[in-house]
Amino acid sequence: MKNVVFPASLRSVVAPGFSELSGAEKVYFKGTTPPDVSGVRPEMAPLPIFTSVYVPKESLSVYKKWYKKYDCYSCVWEWHTF
Repeated sequence: MKNVVFPASLRSVVAPGFSELSGAEKVYFKGTTPPDVSGVRPEMAPLPIFTSVYVPKESLSVYKKWYKKYDCYSCVWEWHTF
């Protein structure tokens, strides 16, 4: 996959839903609040990694905290806002 866009209406995801997208060129989260992630397993990253992440400008710090919470922050290639 090249680009993946998650709509603002996305409220929750069951792991490994996001991790299947790891390696996509760009991942866009349109919502100002990150979705809840359930079913997290310690051996698998629950968020998209090895990609560039795009988030709403006003939510950059929220998404960075979300990635840090799941120990995935260092695996984001670049952060961008729109």
